[in-house]
Amino acid sequence: MKITMRRAITAVILFICVFCLTAAEQKFDFSEVSEGELPSDFESKVTGEGEPAEWRIIREEVESAFESLTGMSPVVTYQKVLVPASGQKLDEHFPLLVYEAEEFGDFTYTCKVKIVEGDMERMAGIAFRIRDSRNYYVFRISAAGNTVYFYKFVDGMRSKPIGKNIEIETDKWYKLTVKCQGNQIRCFLDDEEVIPEMTDTSFLYGKIGFWTKSDAVAYFLEPELDFKPRVIFAQKLINKTLKEFDRLRGISIFTISNQSADPEIIASSDQEKVGETGSRVEKDVISNGHIYTGKDAGKVIVTMPLHDRNGVPMAAVRIEMETFFGQTDQNAISRAMPIVKGMDEQALGLESLMN
Repeated sequence: MKITMRRAITAVILFICVFCLTAAEQKFDFSEVSEGELPSDFESKVTGEGEPAEWRIIREEVESAFESLTGMSPVVTYQKVLVPASGQKLDEHFPLLVYEAEEFGDFTYTCKVKIVEGDMERMAGIAFRIRDSRNYYVFRISAAGNTVYFYKFVDGMRSKPIGKNIEIETDKWYKLTVKCQGNQIRCFLDDEEVIPEMTDTSFLYGKIGFWTKSDAVAYFLEPELDFKPRVIFAQKLINKTLKEFDRLRGISIFTISNQSADPEIIASSDQEKVGETGSRVEKDVISNGHIYTGKDAGKVIVTMPLHDRNGVPMAAVRIEMETFFGQTDQNAISRAMPIVKGMDEQALGLESLMN
């Protein structure tokens, strides 16, 4: 049953959101990827001039961590590594390979890098907190300039580098590590902190990837990510609400990425529901600000709009509550209204929900 906002009773409750999560680990296993192919969930991009590079997996000799039994020569094995095809000889050409499946806030990102060749440049590194191909941080080494630098791209423009001169050899593996926590950034080369700890608020979360410059060819091996799972603000609102209203049976927040798309759950009391598609009900709530009620298995469901700072519907909130004898649609809305209004006060816009 659809009921207009004019008939609803309003109230305001402010929430302060706190949420804690344990660490998780992500390893990118290139061994399962066929030679000549790209790992899944990765996309080739470019910053600056030229076209994106053709990244692929190849087999390469890699010195083993195990010592030779004879002590005469190092033990080598063949492993699959990630490599970009020789890039274009353009000064402002920065090939990127970005992991698109997830964004990260606090993490430790480690990868082995070996610079192989390059006429114009011999430079490679790891990119992180990538917002898009024009906005991110990078920590890189250069065998041509013998430098270890950190810098950021903002709207495609490079900042002044921070780092120092260190001898970097071609055809030698180096371990690059970046540790991010809040606005703190630390960079390590072979487990030695080579750049003073930095603070920067330009990008507090984003994707991770691999990076080169111009025609440089480099190998990337054994990338690993230890991270604190990122919680978007919409989920924090739900978690706090569940603590304040302990008789709720469930909450989900739906948004629409573009007008032609179906609504999708971006946060929920049931994490397995995140990513599920909504129905015409949620789409109508977001598009027209209508309110819906319904009943299911001993619970009453109210779906209401969540508004931005200008009072425009930006999301749909589905509230599931215990029902009781004599429960009416109007009473259900009266119970759900202060919950959603409290969320309205905290969520200033669609972008704030996703951050």
